[in-house]
Amino acid sequence: MLYMILADYVLIFMCFNGLARVNLTGGILMTAFLILYNVLLVKIVMRFTRRNNDSYIIYPVIGCCFLLAVFIFRFFLLV
Repeated sequence: MLYMILADYVLIFMCFNGLARVNLTGGILMTAFLILYNVLLVKIVMRFTRRNNDSYIIYPVIGCCFLLAVFIFRFFLLV
C-alpha cells in the first residue's frame, strides 16, 4: 500500500516536470491516467482502512489528490 502511494507522488512529479515538453493531447492523456490512478488508489485505500482501522493512511492519499489538483490547474488554466 505504501509503495502505491509513493509511486503516485513519483508519477505526479514526473508528469509535472515533463509538462513543458508535451502538447495538449499528451497533457490530457497524462492527466486522465493520473486521475484514474488516484481514483483507484482512493478506492483501495478506503477498503483497506475499513478492514484494518488504519485511518492514518488516508492523509497521504488526500495530499496526492490535492497535488494532482494543483497539477491540473497549472496545466489547463495557466497555459
